[in-house]
Parts: sequence; C-alpha cells; structure tokens
Amino acid sequence: MRTSTQGKARLKSFEGFRQYAYPDPASPLYRAFPSKKWGFSPASTIQVQEEYRHLSGHPWTVGYGFTKGITPDTIMSVMEADVRLADELVEYEEEVFAACTVRPTQNQFDAMVCLAWNIGWPRFKTSTVLKAHNRSDFLSASRAFGLWNMANGRVDKGLTSRRAAESVLYLKTEPGMARRVAESVVPSAEASEVTGIVEMPQTVDSESTMAQSPINRTAVIAGGTTAIAAVTETVNTVSSLKYGIDSLGQWLVPVLLIAAVGMIGYIIWHRFNQRKQGWV
Repeated sequence: MRTSTQGKARLKSFEGFRQYAYPDPASPLYRAFPSKKWGFSPASTIQVQEEYRHLSGHPWTVGYGFTKGITPDTIMSVMEADVRLADELVEYEEEVFAACTVRPTQNQFDAMVCLAWNIGWPRFKTSTVLKAHNRSDFLSASRAFGLWNMANGRVDKGLTSRRAAESVLYLKTEPGMARRVAESVVPSAEASEVTGIVEMPQTVDSESTMAQSPINRTAVIAGGTTAIAAVTETVNTVSSLKYGIDSLGQWLVPVLLIAAVGMIGYIIWHRFNQRKQGWV
C-alpha cells in the first residue's frame, strides 16, 4: 500500500519546505533565537551572538523534515526534496502496512504514515494509535494521535495542530468507511485542518504518560468526584434516617473515606490497564 497523492501533499504541508538547513524548533539554539529566519538563508549567514554559538541545533533539518546526514550547511532544492521524499517514504509505508493487522483505509494509512514520518518508525510500532487501530477501535486510534504533541518536555503548538489534522484525516470518510465508524462523530475538517505548518519539530517526545494524558486526568477527576459524592450521599442518607453520625460511633466517616480512596485507586488501576492495551 502506498501513500496517496493527497497524503503526500498533506505530509508536505505539515513539514513545510525549507531550502536551507535549520535547527530543530525544539533545540536550544532555535529556542534561543525563534525569530531568526532559519531555513530561508544559509545558517552560517544568520547572526548569533558569540556566547550562544555553542548551543545545539540538533537535529538539523532541511527539505520536508529530512534529518539524516543533514548539517548546518546543507542546501536542498524542491526537486531534490521530492526525490528524497519518494525514496525514504517507501520504508515507512512498508513498515506501517506490515504492522496493521486490520487493513487500513487509504485515509487511515496516509494519517499513520504521516505520524510515523514525524515520530519515527520504532515509536509508531508500539504506539497506542497502532494498538487501537489493530483492535478496530478507530475512535480511540484517532484520539491517540494527540498523545504525540510534546517536544523536549513541552507541549508544542505546531505538533498539537498537526496531530489534530492527522486525527481528522484518519477518520475521514471513504466509500465503505461509514459502517466501520458507525455512530462516530467526525470532527469538522474545516475547523481542524492545518496547512502550511513549517519548521515542525523532529525530536518529538515519547507518547504522553498516564499522568500527562488529559483523557486519563479527566477520568480520574470524574471518578474521584463520583466517589466523594457517594460518600456525601451515604452520610446524608444516614442522617436522614435519624441514626446520626454520633450514634454510629467515630468509625463511619473514616471507613467511607477509605472506600472513596479505594474507588479512586481502582479507577487509576483500571485506566492504566486500559492504556497498556491501547485504549485511550
């Protein structure tokens, strides 16, 4: 299976084209001078104070997000970039397709190749996106794209936008697709579409942890709120029956609090196991 023409165009728009090598946007050098016109002229011509020249720009990037063998002096034409993209993309296409035990639609395939291109094949093959896809849980797979939006420990706006667009592409309806995602709510492409993103970080952090995942945090908070509400309701019920807290001794509230903590612990444990199996 190969990336469609539209898929390649999407990947190019995500990465943006740069003729001259530029430091990775997540690198210390780029973060120190984000307003410099990196990629629009040779890096050697961009003025940087002497005391900052030691800062790393690794990995230096050029063309459509190429990093292998790239130095600050690398220059690449559009034609050279197109040839290299066509050549290097084959490996990603073959690896992604081979990893899919559930045959993807063209849009799903294009979205997953775009993700693998950005985060690297080794990370993609263990990703929640792939696990959920191979379980035919396409909604969870689409949400899991959003777990790859951090670079150097920080949420990156460009990556967040790109992941949202890849998620939309993954769920984009094709002939015969409607039945596979029945009852799914597909986000508006007009609202989430991202084009022209440039200088995309290539040093993407690993998939967000349980603690970092907003979905997991929401589940824990909701579960904790439910547990506390249950304790409150129990106390109110006891009071309404006119037994009173005092008549039942001092053991009631501590026991109920322990029960609440136990419920929250179970929620965390359950979410952790779900995540290991590729649920988001």
